[in-house]
Order: sequence, then C-alpha cells, then structure tokens
Amino acid sequence: MNSPIRLILKWAGPDRKYLIAAVVFAFVSGLMAMVPYYGVYEIMKAAYEGTCTWEVITSNALVVAVGVCIQYACFGCAGALSHKGAYNTLFRVRCRVVDHLAHAPLGQLDERSTGSIKTVLSDDIEKLELFLAHNITEAIMYLTGPVAAFIFLCSVNVPLALATLVPFAAAFVVMGVIFKRMAGVMPRAGAALSRMNAVMVEYVRGMRVIKALNMGSKSFRRFQSAVDEEHAVWCDIARKTGPGFAAFVIIIECGMLVMVPLGGFLFSTGAISGSTFLLFAFVGSLYLTEIRLLQEIGSKFAQVKSGAIKAQELLDLPAFAGGAPFPAKSDVRLENVRFSYDGTREVLHGVNLAVQQGERLAVVGPSGAGKTTIVELVSRFYDATEGTVRIGGVDVRDLDYDDLLAHVAVVFQKTFLTSGSILENIRMGKRATLDEVREAARQARIDDFIMGLPRDYDTEIGTLGERLSGGQRQRIAIARAILKDAPVLILDEATSAADPENQVQIDEAIANLCAGRTVVIVAHRLGVVRTCDRVAVVEDGGISAVGTHDEVLAACPYYRKAWADYERTRRITFGFGAAAAEAEPRQRAASDSVHRAAAQPQGASSAPAQAPSSPTLDPAPAPASASASTSVFAKNRDFSVSVACTVIEGLLSGCNFGLIFLVMQQVFSGAADFGTLLGFTGALALVFVLRLLIYGYGYVRGQIGGAQVSRNLRQYLGDKIKRIPLARFTERSSGDYLNALTANVNDYEQILTHRTGSVVKDITLAVMLTGFVCWLYLPAGAVVALSFALIVPAMALSWHQVRRYGTRKSDICAANTSRTVEHVTGMQTLRAYGIGGVKNEAIVDSMREYSDVSFWYEAALIPLGAVMSIIVGLCQPLLFLMCGAAYLDGALGAVPYLLIIMLPLFMNKVWNSIFVNLTAYKNLMIAKRRIQAVVDEPEEAGSFDALPATGSRIELADVGFAYCKGEPVFEGLRLTCEDGKLTALVGDSGCGKSTALNLIAQYYRPARGTVRIGGADTAAYAPESVLAGVSVVDQNVFLFDDSVMDNIRYARPGATDDEVREACRLANADGFVRALPEGYASRIGENGGRLSGGERQRLSIARAILRDAPIVLLDEATASLDIENELAVKEAIANLLAKRKTVVMVAHTLAIVRGADSIAVVGDGRVLEQGTHDELVAAGGKYARMWAADRELA
Repeated sequence: MNSPIRLILKWAGPDRKYLIAAVVFAFVSGLMAMVPYYGVYEIMKAAYEGTCTWEVITSNALVVAVGVCIQYACFGCAGALSHKGAYNTLFRVRCRVVDHLAHAPLGQLDERSTGSIKTVLSDDIEKLELFLAHNITEAIMYLTGPVAAFIFLCSVNVPLALATLVPFAAAFVVMGVIFKRMAGVMPRAGAALSRMNAVMVEYVRGMRVIKALNMGSKSFRRFQSAVDEEHAVWCDIARKTGPGFAAFVIIIECGMLVMVPLGGFLFSTGAISGSTFLLFAFVGSLYLTEIRLLQEIGSKFAQVKSGAIKAQELLDLPAFAGGAPFPAKSDVRLENVRFSYDGTREVLHGVNLAVQQGERLAVVGPSGAGKTTIVELVSRFYDATEGTVRIGGVDVRDLDYDDLLAHVAVVFQKTFLTSGSILENIRMGKRATLDEVREAARQARIDDFIMGLPRDYDTEIGTLGERLSGGQRQRIAIARAILKDAPVLILDEATSAADPENQVQIDEAIANLCAGRTVVIVAHRLGVVRTCDRVAVVEDGGISAVGTHDEVLAACPYYRKAWADYERTRRITFGFGAAAAEAEPRQRAASDSVHRAAAQPQGASSAPAQAPSSPTLDPAPAPASASASTSVFAKNRDFSVSVACTVIEGLLSGCNFGLIFLVMQQVFSGAADFGTLLGFTGALALVFVLRLLIYGYGYVRGQIGGAQVSRNLRQYLGDKIKRIPLARFTERSSGDYLNALTANVNDYEQILTHRTGSVVKDITLAVMLTGFVCWLYLPAGAVVALSFALIVPAMALSWHQVRRYGTRKSDICAANTSRTVEHVTGMQTLRAYGIGGVKNEAIVDSMREYSDVSFWYEAALIPLGAVMSIIVGLCQPLLFLMCGAAYLDGALGAVPYLLIIMLPLFMNKVWNSIFVNLTAYKNLMIAKRRIQAVVDEPEEAGSFDALPATGSRIELADVGFAYCKGEPVFEGLRLTCEDGKLTALVGDSGCGKSTALNLIAQYYRPARGTVRIGGADTAAYAPESVLAGVSVVDQNVFLFDDSVMDNIRYARPGATDDEVREACRLANADGFVRALPEGYASRIGENGGRLSGGERQRLSIARAILRDAPIVLLDEATASLDIENELAVKEAIANLLAKRKTVVMVAHTLAIVRGADSIAVVGDGRVLEQGTHDELVAAGGKYARMWAADRELA
C-alpha cells in the first residue's frame, strides 16, 4: 500500500493547485515570522552599544510592521486555499469510495457493518481534513519560521545557534518513542471506534425491539461494552503516551536552561557581547516553541494515517470493470456454476439451468438451498466461483456492470425505500414523467392510496419508508420495477405483504409486467408456481428437478412433500383448543422451565398483565430538569485536576520572564559573573522540573477525564434515547440521535479536554504579563492590555460567524449521517436500480452540501483571524516607538525597554492561542447544544409502576391517531380483544392494522381516546410498564449482531441456557441453531444477516416464548417465508399459543385466522365489522369479499 501522505495527495487530484498555492503562502508567512526577531535584536544591539537613536527605532519598527502585515495576510491566504482544496478533496474521496462500493461484489461487504462503513465515510475521511487543511500549511510555517530564525541566529553566532538545537533534539527523541507507542495502540483505537459506531447505528435502528424488551443502555450489554471498550483504549493511550507528549512540550521550551549557563560562560570570558548573550537567552528558546506545535501535528497525523488506510481498504476491494453492452436477447443460462460466500463452504455445486427469453421460471427449494444465491448471481451481486452465468449468450462478467443492472429489474423480499418522497422512490434510477409514474403505480394498485395523501406523490415517507405499511412499501417497489421496464425481471416473493383483495390485483399487474420478459421468481409461496411456465427445484446447492408443475410434482420427492406441506399450511388456523387442532405442532408441549406461570384451565381468566417472568423494569429516569441536564455535562475530578495543573504550569513558565529580567539587569549593570548566572540557571532548572512533573501529571489526568466525560455522556444518551417516544424517531431524523452519540460527543470531549485548560492558562498568563508590563512601564501596559482586550470584539465577531454557519453545519452533518446510513443500508437496491455510487444524486448532493458548508464555516473565520492578528501584531512596532521615545528621553531604562519590546514575541502567541481556543470553544457549545437537544427531548410519559391490570382484556375506545399532522390513520377506532382469546385484525394494506398493535404496545400514544388493558388506562403508565406484560413478534424482525444465545436471552436476561434452548426448541429453531458453526454461541451478523428470513422469524418467536407474557401481539409473522419456514413458523406460533393468552394477530392470509375467537376488519380509520369467521362470511361485507379473494388465490 502507498504511504498515507502519497495516497492523500493523489486523491487531491485537480485540487493540488490550491494546496500548492497554500504551501507557497505558508512558506512566505513562515519567513516573515523571523522579522520581529531581527527588529528586536537590532534595537537591543544598538542599546547595548549605546548607539540607539530614533532613526534606528523607527526603521526597525517599520520593518517589523511590514513583516507582520505580510506574515498574517499570507497566513490567511494559506488557510483559505488549503481548506478549499481539503474539502473539495474530501468530497471527491467520499464520492470515490461510494462509487467503488457500488461496483464491489456484495460478498466483499458482508463482513463490514453499516456502522463501520459509515465510520469510514463520515469520520475516517473527515480526518484527512486535518492533514490537507492544517497539517501541510502549519508544518511549513512551523518549520520555515524556526529555520529562518535559526539561519539568522547562525549569522550572529554559530556555536550558540547550534546549541539552541539541543532541546529540539532531545524533544524529538521523546517524540520518536511516543510514535512507536502510538503505532501499537492506534489500530486498537480505530477498531474500538468502528465497533462503537456500529453498535450506535444498531442501537438507534433497533429502538423498537429495545423498547419492547426494555433494553436500556444499562441492560444492553453490547452498547455498554462498546462504550467501555472505547473509553478503556483511550485511557490506555493517555497513560502510555501522555507523559511523553508532556515531556516534549516542556523540553522544547527549555532553551533558557541551556542558553543562560552556556551564553553566560561565553559572555563572562568575553567571547560574545552582552546583546548576543541576551538575544540567545531570550530568543534562543522562544523561536523553537513553533516547532513544539509539530507535536500536535504528529499526534493528529496518526489519526490521519488511520483514516487514509481505512478509506484505502475500501478502495482496494475488487470491483466490477466495464465491458460489453447488454445483448439483444435476454435468455439466462447457468453453466456448471459453483459458488461460495466465504471461500470455504460451497453454496452451489455444479448448477446448470436455462431460462428461455420470455419464459417465467419459478425457483423453489428448502431454506438455505441456494435459491436467492442463484438470482443474485444473475444480477451479478456476486460472481460465480466456478462456471458461467450468461444472459443472451454473453458471460455476465463480460458485460458492462452498469448496463447489466439497467436491463435487470429486481423486487426484493425485503423492501428498501429511501427517506425521500413517493415520487422519488418510484422514479428511482429513471427520469420518468409524473404520468408515467402514476401509470406504474396504477398497475401496482397503489395510485389510489397515494392520491388520497395530502401531498400525494410528493409525500415524504420517513426513514426507510417507515410511515408506510409493509404492503404499501411492497407495492411501491413493484411500481418501481414496472416503471423500469427491464427485459429481465427477478422477483423475490414480491407480494408477501399484500392483503387478499390487492393480492389478486397485484398478481394481475405482475402478469402484465412479466409479459414478454425473462422472469425468475423465487417462490416462497408455492401457489405462485401455477402461474409459471416451469419450476426449478434447488436442493443442497444443486438443481434436483426442472419442468412444469405437474412434471416436477411427479418426479421430485422434495417437491411432492413441499406441495403437501403447502396444502397443509393452507389448512392451519390459529386459535385455542379445538380451533387450533389442525396446526398439529411437532413440539406442542410447553416446558415448565420456560412457561413458569401457573397453568390455567381452559376458559379461566388469565393472569394479570405483569407475569412473574416479566423482566425487571429499568428505574424511571429523573425528569430532564435544568439541574439534571447540567449534571449530564458535569466535569470529573480528573478534568479539574488537569485544568489546575495546566494553570500552575503556565504560571511557572511566566516565572522565566522574571528570571530573564534579572539576568538582563545583571548584564546591563556590568555586574554579571558566571557564578551569579549559574544561580539563575539553578532557578530555571527547578522551574523546568516542576513544570515537567505538573504538566505531565495534568495532561494524563485530562485525557482520562475527557474519556470519562465521553463515556458518561454516551451512557446517559443511550438510556435517554431509549426513553424518547418512538414517534419522535419518525418525526425527526434518527441521524440527529446517532450524531449526538458519535460526532457531537467526540467534538465536545475533544475541545473540552484539549482547549479548556489552555484557555484558562493563556488568560492567566495574559493577566500576569499585562501586570508585569504595567509594573515596568504603565503606558506600555495599557497597550498590552488593549491588545488582549481586542479578544472581546474578535470573539464576538468569531462567535457570530460560528452561530451563522456552525448550527447549519451541524444540521447538515446530521442529515448527511442519516443519508449515509440509508445509502449503505440500501446499497443492493440502489445498485439494482442503477443509482449506486455517484449516480445516487441524493447521497452526492448530501456530501457536497456538507463539504460546502464545512468550507464556508472555516472560510468565514479565517479573514477575521488574519485581520485581528495583524492588528495585535502591530502592537509590537507601536511599543518600539512609544517606549523608544520614553527610553531616549530617559523616562524608561534600557532593560525595561528591551524586555517590553521582546515580550510581544511571546504575547502574540498567547493572543493567537486564546483566539483559536475560544473559537473552538464555540464549537464545543454547538456540540453541547446538539447533545442538550437530545437531553431535552420529551420522554415517555406515565408511571413506571406495574400496570394494575385485572386480566388481559384489551379495549381501544374512540381512538384517534395520526403519524403525521393532517394524515389521520384512525378517527374513532373502537376495538375489543377479550381476555384469553385470539383476536385477528384483517383489512386492506395500509388500513392501520399494525398501527393498532403499536397503540396497544404503547409504541405510540393516541391523540384522543383511551387504550385499556385489564381495565387499566395505559395513558397513565410508561410504555415499559405496559410492555412488561406483552410479547411482540413483528413482521420485520430485528436481531442484534450478537450470539443466538444473547439475542434470545434479551427477552428475559435472567434465563438460563437451558431455558433459552427450550424456547428455541419450541420455536422450531433448535435444529438450525445447533447446525451453525458455533451453535448457540454463533454471531448472526448485522440484523441477523447471516440467517434466512424464516430462521430470523423463528428466533423472534423464541424470544416471545421465553418472555412468556400474558399478551401476545403478532404482526403478520408468517409473511415472506418459503414453504418450509412458513410451516415451521406456524408450528412455532402454535407452540407460542399453547397456553391460553390474550392474542392479537394481524393477518393478510385469512385462512390462518378463520379459527380465531374474533376477527376485526379494519378500514376507513375504524373497525368496519367484527365477529367470528362464519358470522362475517354470512354478513356479506368487506370480510366476505376478502375471503372470496383469498379462496381465488388458493
């Protein structure tokens, strides 16, 4: 791999011109930094020799004034140009990485979590700004100035000039040791940060499950562990490198400790003049303080290097190259194809399969057989390990990748939508007119719904389309495929979330869509195969049979069994007692180790809503009062000790000026002798040792204290975010919460740790030096005081600019974080529709906007800093003139005069340090406000006491609810779910069935009306109190990147391993779990990505079984499953319902709920009808029509 510097400069590309120009200006600025030293020396020499005249003073004052103006003007130009080049480069690198990922095989990304890729795109690449915008120009200035000053000192006295390098050499020996230590720990730090970011993303995205299982940051071990690990690593870094950094800072400033005895010896022997001695005694150490800042560059460069390496790792992933255009024909052939995801276990073994142009082929087979892998190879999300996949006779590897994707339409089982409008989602990858979009939507049976929305096709649908139901999201995906009009169509169970009536219509739309196209359908529901020309059966990674349905049914044992199972699943219905008899669960008996509540006779009243096995609630949080929010940002003892140590060290460094004043008096009085000067050397040595010990101790304590502040903030925010109503995650970008946990906490801690002590120290020094100069000469003290007072208007202007751009930058940063996570999450869908990488205008515009606002934020401050530095720098030539006149008039002695005109060499550095640190401190306040905004978010209302329920009867009375203002879902909903009974909710997709479950579970609160459980009004209680007696099985399962054992045990943290295994056995999951490489200890990937949909669903049911709550909410838990998994899941649900509970089930397939005690038909914001299956069929209403459609599908 190339060196990080070479990589970064290569990435800069056309923007290198800005960086080259910035280097030139920085070089000139660095050269001009020596001019004040020259002016001071000329006057000092003249004063010592008795030849100081007004002409000498004015000429040197003019030279210094011109030098100061050039120095800071060039400094401003260098900063503006370097930031322009830096942010352009960062934008280009981000685009390059995003585009490369769009052309990399998905297998290369499988082991990289969304959070880790987000970390590279957002955090690691941002670190490159340090190098491009700051490190290059600052390194030039920090080297050029001292080098020029060194050359000047050599012109005065070579031996002494060389002696000034002794502290420099010693300091960089120390720095070399530090870099070696950092090289050993920085990879750990980067890995810890990446893991923590991944957990943060998972935490925010999985909030629905975290709430359901009452997993606050204290009980969510992975969150706690990731935060603790990052904290421990940075504390370790502080302990290993902190003393060395502190030693570097102090050693580089100890030039007086060398110059006073050495120069004093040469002066006492007559080898040098008094002016030369004093020049080296004062300036000989001061000019090297600029080089001290290289230490900061060096420490930051370790982060820059880490960021560059992480970005290059993604860019080094293999990528699909260009190739031939898509062929005229669209037949698909797999010839002796073998494939392995991980290079070890083969998924496909010698597959041969042909799909003729215009043919519709159904691919069926058991879970894990390789069905989805086959279609992923056709669309080239992966490449075959061996063999060939051809379209139109051309190897897909020889086709242009973008052109291939443009001619293949894919409708995935797991629908991905962006957070934009409905129009943008349907038009994804195609510049279609609104009329064309509406026609596609009409064919997908979604146009009527969309036109009923207040903003119709311009309606924003929230993060990942969360404001829509599963069926609505699926139909938008189908409309997208219709609009794409590609010759090859791949459907991965595309209609699993549709209600029966819409299912019939969508089947007609898909039939029209398939006409004349080559279609491959991964058929989870075998009913779809009757509409296909042929069926291919995949077993154990190979094709076991191909033919028509009847041919395969006669020839293939697996298919015969699968078809029998399919017929059997059509007969399964859920209920209690005899109503559920057809389910015939294989593992019906409930284990006492899992079901610990006392068994009840059938028909008996169920237990209160809080079962004994319910997990203990997290303690209720204190309200977010002013005192509470203040305690969130409370500083720890380590931090306070660090600030105190930094101030004491600053005061000790100021003592050096008092000692140099005494040395100057000795020299000018003629009383200086080597013995006296050695006494001063002893005093300087004592100050040096004290500074080294105090600053070293304080530096380490400060780093540890800062890491503790970060950990405390993240722990608090983790628990706070869990208590924010779920509705807020819909109303505002979840990126705000994620940004608060990551970037805002980082900014707050970095500035707090590295700037606060310096600000206090520099202000203390400014007061001390002003008082000292006032004592020397009051008018000069007034000028110095005025120069420091200029910080007030400078900071006012600076903070105005920060307020103007900083808040906007923070908002755009949060939006960019959300957009980045969304892009990475939906990478497969985005590339399938031709907008992967830079073709996705939304992510490119987001990254460009963030780049632009970042540049203007910096550019707004640079001119202000340059102008104020010029004004403050001109105070030195002013002191030349004002104090020079007093000196020539005899009102001021030579020693006070010379010390006064030398002190600005140091005081200007103090002023600039205060300005930079206070400007950065404003950034801390912005980060703090963003964190405070999360702290101030409304919390779930209500008591955390146990819900005083009598039984588990559920009542929704006159409920009104809307996710978005002006878009009501319910208006006067009345629904009763009897205690110990199974109530089914059915209705059109998007009618509010899942919303009703959300209201029962208290994920959302009704705008009006009441929700009662066991007679208790849930409005008075926190969701955790309600959810303690509820088990939820969602249609969209969320699992954590953890072991199987822990994923299940989150439902009841105190459960034993045997209880977890028994729950999995009852959920029909034990078999596949034991077959995993590490069994129950196997990690299952981000959101359970290493498992099939059916396997993930069975783990979700196992959680519900282990939780053993008296209320069970099932949200279409059997959707999107292949026949094998559907049967296993239905049997698992039957086991879940083995004990009489209050069950509310959302169902699209009506057959499974015909045995329910009560069926409620939801529509038009209310319950249209409710009764048993027979009663509703006899009534001839909405349910009867849905049942007829369901029979037609069967």
